[in-house]
Amino acid sequence: MCYSSRYLLQVARHLVFPRFRSTERSPPYTKTPQILQQITQSPAKKPAESRETLAESRETLAESRETLAESRETLAESCETLAESRETLAEASNEQHQKSVPPQTASFSFLLVPSFLSLASALIRRKVRLQGAVSSRFFPSGFSGEMDSAVSAARKLILKPSADIPPDTPKIRGYDFNKGVDHQALLQSYMTTGFQASNMGLAINEINRMIEKRLQMEEVEVVKECGQTTKSIMPGCTIFLGYTSNLISSGVRESIRYLAEHSMVDVIVTTAGGIEEDLIKCLADTYLGDFALPGKELYQQSVNRTGNLLVPNSNYCKFEQWLMPILDQMVLEQDTEGTRWTPSKMIHRLGKEINNPESVYYWAYKNNIPVFSPAITDGSLGDMMFFHSYKKPGLVLDIVGDICKIDSLAVYAKRTGIIILGGGLVKHHIANANAMRAGAAYSVYVNTGQEFDGSDSGARPDEAVSWGKIRVDAKPVKSIYVPALTYGHKLWVMTERTRSRVQAAEMSFLRRVAGLSLRDRVRSSVIREELGVDPLLLRVERSQMRWLGHLVRMPPGRLPGEVFRARPTGRRPRGRPRTRWRDYVYADATIVFPLLVAETFALHADKLTAGKKTDR
Repeated sequence: MCYSSRYLLQVARHLVFPRFRSTERSPPYTKTPQILQQITQSPAKKPAESRETLAESRETLAESRETLAESRETLAESCETLAESRETLAEASNEQHQKSVPPQTASFSFLLVPSFLSLASALIRRKVRLQGAVSSRFFPSGFSGEMDSAVSAARKLILKPSADIPPDTPKIRGYDFNKGVDHQALLQSYMTTGFQASNMGLAINEINRMIEKRLQMEEVEVVKECGQTTKSIMPGCTIFLGYTSNLISSGVRESIRYLAEHSMVDVIVTTAGGIEEDLIKCLADTYLGDFALPGKELYQQSVNRTGNLLVPNSNYCKFEQWLMPILDQMVLEQDTEGTRWTPSKMIHRLGKEINNPESVYYWAYKNNIPVFSPAITDGSLGDMMFFHSYKKPGLVLDIVGDICKIDSLAVYAKRTGIIILGGGLVKHHIANANAMRAGAAYSVYVNTGQEFDGSDSGARPDEAVSWGKIRVDAKPVKSIYVPALTYGHKLWVMTERTRSRVQAAEMSFLRRVAGLSLRDRVRSSVIREELGVDPLLLRVERSQMRWLGHLVRMPPGRLPGEVFRARPTGRRPRGRPRTRWRDYVYADATIVFPLLVAETFALHADKLTAGKKTDR
């Protein structure tokens, strides 16, 4: 074999088997001049010998090419084998979490280790050579000093000393429930909790300032009709309350009714739904459903869905039967007595006719709180007026009279404060009325609207300042309010009906999480075990037992403990569960820690056992 053939074979060997290269050996192309020199300095051969040598070289070269092709095929097969080995190793490692590796898998993995290590070592050597070449090319000597200066500059930027915080700045700290449940302290802790809790704390302070000014009675001009005023002693701050209809549809209605019942607000603004839903609830119930209930099926059953609330359509049938005679009487008084009806007068009349202490507008009528609804026809009330216009036409509602009245209430008030729950029409109607007096002195917005779309609902209080709807020197607050039910649920006695509803709602949610339905016929216990969650009712019981522990450990004199130990007198109202909270605690706590319960309730054992007979 001639020298050139050997050289070609050596090049092929370097290409196919890079691990046999020596790091000290020069690249192949650097030996080309030496090869040419050896060929030129070698003694001349005879033509016949040269031809034979050339033929042998060609044959050797062909064999080298074949060997090179075979080597490439072998290398490709090795890569495929390595890929299969990796997949097998991955499967084996996954199975190892569940059970031990089978003997055949372990032995197969052991056989793959030498080839895998040799391949890894070759790749590491190649990576080291490449990194050495890159580092010597792109990172010259003396780079460590430059890196130190760059790190030093970065350190100065990141660890830059801050300015001194004013000493009176509140520190973030939440409420410590180890001290028991103190409602006043809990509400005060919202100020230092952060995020929306702090906004809620600011809203509470702003409303407290409204109430403080409202208690300062002053002599002001009171508006009776448009342009007619009289002197009277009025609160130092007139509070405008606005809310959307969904709050009346939900359980927040009872909180709003409490405000109207105790005359804690002076003016109310709401939508048509905020009027009719309150009246309908006095005639029929609204039920809890689910946000995901299909509308097609509900429509076929004549059930209306408001979020996750269900309103049977029969409720509106009862509302129509109750409302039509009232509309007849209003038309009669309009024709015979010349009564000029406005939306606020109509709401006042409906509150009188409903005669139900559960109604917001019953108490607004009793306490003479004006209720404005500029879009009173936008709802079921409008539907009923439409149907009534064919039966007995002629009813007229004067909306101009109401706009005169609400604007005059704002203009002649000593100060005004606005509390707006929600957005849209009620928010703008109250704010626009206060623009007549250069803005409200106190303002609280409670909504989830954002201002990026330019909507009135999402506008921040500062935008209202630019319109003159809020005073420049006011401290308005916007908050996203979520009722903090951290206390009341611990004292509820869950009836069997409530427990079954909670369990059904929980399993409906868990089935959606698991991607299953009732048609899959999978037991609830299997779904719980698969998801790894405890029953909600069990967690409620644990929470109640923890709260019982707080009550038992409370020293004498603490209000929650005294209330817990006290025994109510008199008859319980209808509709309450037969099993009281104390009966429920006594039954469950006896199982968990009987000695502690026996010692704590020893003085009250006779009252607890006789409670069902004496406290009915």
